[in-house]
Amino acid sequence: EGLFSSEDARSAYGAKIFSLALLFASAVVLNNLRVLDEQFLAFFEGQQKVARMLRQGLIDEGLPGGLLLPEHLSVVWVLQQPVNFDPTAQASRNMLNEFLSIKDESRERVQRDFNHLTHEVPRATHDSRLWPKLDTVPDEDLLPEYKEATEGLRELLLRELNKARPMQASSIQTQLRMYVELVQNEHFSVDMAKEAFEEGQIGQLCDDFGVAAQEYAGSLPSTELTSAFSRAEEDLQDKKRKAMEDFHLDAAFGKKLQLCLQKKRSDLESRNSELVLAEFKKEAQAIAEAGECFFLGQLSNVLWEYVNKYGKAFSRSAQARAVEDGSALQRTRLTECVRLRDFLVPFSPWLAWPVLHLYLFRAGGSLTGLVALAIALAGVYAMLQFFNQIPPY
Repeated sequence: EGLFSSEDARSAYGAKIFSLALLFASAVVLNNLRVLDEQFLAFFEGQQKVARMLRQGLIDEGLPGGLLLPEHLSVVWVLQQPVNFDPTAQASRNMLNEFLSIKDESRERVQRDFNHLTHEVPRATHDSRLWPKLDTVPDEDLLPEYKEATEGLRELLLRELNKARPMQASSIQTQLRMYVELVQNEHFSVDMAKEAFEEGQIGQLCDDFGVAAQEYAGSLPSTELTSAFSRAEEDLQDKKRKAMEDFHLDAAFGKKLQLCLQKKRSDLESRNSELVLAEFKKEAQAIAEAGECFFLGQLSNVLWEYVNKYGKAFSRSAQARAVEDGSALQRTRLTECVRLRDFLVPFSPWLAWPVLHLYLFRAGGSLTGLVALAIALAGVYAMLQFFNQIPPY
């Protein structure tokens, strides 16, 4: 919906968008209103032509089509607002079988090459005034059968996506460019196909390396990451050699793979170092909350323990951040430890003598005035404390 709407269907790009969706997607939902739309079958014919062109091009180049061409793609025919809603979608399934069972070579291919599923969704509400703004209507205002049907559709799609072909993130951009070129100009680009295939192989091998390294290292943070990398790379050599021999990949493939492996190592080392730092922060926080005012020396000892335990796994940048965090905790704790009496007690004789001399030993002074001054100062102190302008006593 939106990617292939009724407006797209009537435009010159309708069939091309449809073909592109069937080539690139992991599952496709075809929206139909009240009855199944036979126009989709016409679009399937165009897609089959493009698929045959892609399959033949891959065979000619000795590349496996399964990685770049979906096989038995799940196509969910959703019938919205059917005349007679059936939660089992049996009527829709019978109607679709009639469409696909007509003696026609293209329909036979469509029925054979795709996994066709049906699902019915009733009206969301009987109030027609809400139809244009259903995306803003609260769930409690929607019909129960509609909510059950949408939940069933979600479960159906997630179940089918578990069977979808794996796609490597590193090769998606090149694959999509190849599909667009194929659909738009009906031209099979050998260079793009090889590039997409190589990127897919590199992504798969790189992911296998990362999974194996993490299994050998155990739960992170780990002190065994360096040896885990060595063991994982040894395990990868046979897969790398087999891929290069089976698909005649050159030395450039090996260089790209090494770059990917290096990035995977760097990512795992960075994540491991971050987890070591997180453990240090947790221990440092516990020390800071123990109640002592001065603990920077204790944090320094803990830091060296972590450096000795994890070695290179605790990177220099992470150590620098640990020092910064420890210093920040110490400054915060010192601020909490400071009391007003720490400043007043040493200077109290010097401050008290002029006041006492003024009120007790000079003419015009009195004990009553001294008491009044003390009350006034206590009031000022209380107000400053209330507004957090001075530290507690």
